[in-house]
Amino acid sequence: MDCASQGAATRCDEVVECPDGTPRVNLVLGALFLVVGACLLTPAVMSTVELRDGVHTTGTVRTQLQGADDDRLWVTFTVANAEVTYRLPSTTDRRLLDDGDRLAVVYRPDRPDTVTAERDIGGTRLFVSSGMAALGLGLMAFAAVELRQEGRRRVRSDAEPSGSAG
Repeated sequence: MDCASQGAATRCDEVVECPDGTPRVNLVLGALFLVVGACLLTPAVMSTVELRDGVHTTGTVRTQLQGADDDRLWVTFTVANAEVTYRLPSTTDRRLLDDGDRLAVVYRPDRPDTVTAERDIGGTRLFVSSGMAALGLGLMAFAAVELRQEGRRRVRSDAEPSGSAG
């Protein structure tokens, strides 16, 4: 008899163990956290690697740029004796910066348009995404152990004699 067919009004002579769905839920949640963490971790690592050996300089924050229709931040700095202005990544916190503020930035020497605030390299994005991936792995490992124990219990209960020999 299966668990779904057991209701409050149904009486059963046979004891049926309904499996706890927790290990499977943990497995699915773990996989979800792992995938989301990996999806967030990949760009954070790539950004850190790209800018690890970048050029450090100080730029001036621009909150409004003529012709720009978004509200992202821009930074103006000097590259090869020429003043350039590039958009900062969307992860740069607008609340901490005003127009005209000086900001330490890092850019790739071969692509100055790949620029980010020095304080945004690695840091929080790497920590949060690594934590999510680690949580996912932990949940999946915990679920795998639970599922293995559940399987062993099932094998033992199937191997035990159901009646007494007489």
